[in-house]
Amino acid sequence: MTSLRGRFAARVLVVALALLGGCGDDGASAPDGPFAPGISGEALSGRIEVIVIGEDSRAPIDGAVIEVRAGSASIAESMTPGYATFEDARLEGAVTIAVRTEGRYAGTTTWAGVAADRVVIPVARASAEQSIEGRVVGADTLGAASVLAGPLVQPHLSRPSAIDDATPGACVDEGSGACRFRASAPVEVDHVAAILRDASGEAIGFGIGEIGEGGSVEVSVLDPASRVAAIPLAMEGPLPLPPVGLDAVVGVPGIATSHGISLLPQTAGEGGVLAVPELSGALADATWWVMAQAYDSANDGGARSVVLLRHLTSPDAVGRLPAFLALPEVTVARDTGITVGAVAGAAMIVIECEDASGDRAITTVLGGASGPLASECVGAVRVRAVDATGATGSALDLDGVERVAMRFSEVVVTR
Repeated sequence: MTSLRGRFAARVLVVALALLGGCGDDGASAPDGPFAPGISGEALSGRIEVIVIGEDSRAPIDGAVIEVRAGSASIAESMTPGYATFEDARLEGAVTIAVRTEGRYAGTTTWAGVAADRVVIPVARASAEQSIEGRVVGADTLGAASVLAGPLVQPHLSRPSAIDDATPGACVDEGSGACRFRASAPVEVDHVAAILRDASGEAIGFGIGEIGEGGSVEVSVLDPASRVAAIPLAMEGPLPLPPVGLDAVVGVPGIATSHGISLLPQTAGEGGVLAVPELSGALADATWWVMAQAYDSANDGGARSVVLLRHLTSPDAVGRLPAFLALPEVTVARDTGITVGAVAGAAMIVIECEDASGDRAITTVLGGASGPLASECVGAVRVRAVDATGATGSALDLDGVERVAMRFSEVVVTR
């Protein structure tokens, strides 16, 4: 198979910013976190509260530059400790929030189509990688035909391409019941997972190990707290038909723990049954994922459509997989930017690219709106349509979405 490429806190008192000739207190202390990312509150009418948080820390980012736009007009811009309240009569309907950050969260994030009066925008850490090298020991005692190992990663709604990093690679046999693996992962990743498979490719064991100093790690599948039995996880048929031009890969399961997600790269067997680790021992608080992916087998990096069922705790909770989303229709023009047509069923469109300075620019458009966008993009541009539980055209609870289900489709175009 080709590699797989993806409660809000109580309202707080924030700095009131008098716009258009007014003043703001940029030196005030930031409110305490953690904050849940997303959009909530009442319909936008003259006032909006904006909080910019680290995706991993859930705390305000000191020095974030926040700009509010209505159409092409900039209403106000303020450098704050990661939050501000903007008041202006032009704040109605849907507005755009643009955020610029430096340091560990360097980049540009833009949310368009915000139609409620409170938005908490998460920003990912700037990309930094670490090298991991480790061993898996004890696999021979379980009769494993092969062992896969890789980092446990935390995917995010607006960047589901991170799902690709949850696909483990081969662990090479070095004798004496051990194998050795190497991997690259974001610096914040602190655990790796090992998956044992039998000759048919089904999972027969699972282990987790903590990354030590210098990126070294050892996973022992002999540890009773890590060694688990494989049980069947059934899916109802028929499986969804892929969009025109794409092929389907179905039944890719995963294990989600507090440290992240690891995929078990196997397709569904007869009757749609998958082999997954039992949720006991070290995995007592874990959950299962099930993913179906349709992609272009001739160019698997160019387009795909994915259905995710997440945080399942019962073997019979999978049920029938929802239909794939159609691919976004994208038109790229050098002078006017990127035009994206609306995708039926999508709650939002996400455009991800790099700008001329090399920073990542993410534009999120709620409601799947179409029109010229992201003229600052250079090079390859990833356009993604997202449909998820908890997302509507004007509100989005990212924590709620991450707990339940999501489907997305995406295309990569070169500008």
